[in-house]
Amino acid sequence: YTQVLRDSVVVEGIGGPPCWLFPWAFFTGYRGAIREDTVANKVYGIWAGETNESLFYDYTLGIGQAIVGLASGCTMTVSGIDSVLVNGEYRKRWHFMTCYEGPGYIIEGIGSDNGLIERLDLAPGFCSGSLICVRDDQMAWYESGAPSTYGCQEVIARVPVVDPVQQASFHPNPFRTTTRLVAEGLDGASLILTNSLGQTVPFTYRGAGTFVEIDRSGLPSGAYWVKVMKQGRWVATHQLMIIDP
Repeated sequence: YTQVLRDSVVVEGIGGPPCWLFPWAFFTGYRGAIREDTVANKVYGIWAGETNESLFYDYTLGIGQAIVGLASGCTMTVSGIDSVLVNGEYRKRWHFMTCYEGPGYIIEGIGSDNGLIERLDLAPGFCSGSLICVRDDQMAWYESGAPSTYGCQEVIARVPVVDPVQQASFHPNPFRTTTRLVAEGLDGASLILTNSLGQTVPFTYRGAGTFVEIDRSGLPSGAYWVKVMKQGRWVATHQLMIIDP
């Protein structure tokens, strides 16, 4: 499986009437895990908090066949099939009419016009997102053309001021019982700890100003990530390793 994590969310504006946001619209962290069956040409996955695998995308559909997976609330069928250029090669694109949002599409290996693992259709009155682009560290593979203030750049790339917390470090790391996060500007910061599965785990920390001390608190050995939040935004992410005595 490939883990899917949402790093950050920026809401540029909310229109109406009305426009309500589902709870997952602001959710950051582990969203789920996906598995691609290259023989069957389908994508399966497990949502965060669930244990059963379900079908995300079926890349074998023909015109008139019903869309399954991330469809919600009604039956949608494929109305047309064409192709689009993605990273130098053509991928299939399936067009369909949603029940509430108008036309939609799915691109092989990319996801839908709403996003990689976003629902294809939402109930009346709820806001939907738009897929802006798919990229790696080097280049954009696909750009949808949907309007966005940030374009195909990472959101954090548009934040010009480097917070001193980003220059933080842990000592010791790896650690057995206690470690210390040392940095300027930790006043008012809050910390979130996630394990290698992307699950948030409870832990104990104390301090402010220039350091925060973290206790192991019975956590098993392994890799963890500490995310630091200040003034409503994530400003730093650091990996921690816990080892047994």
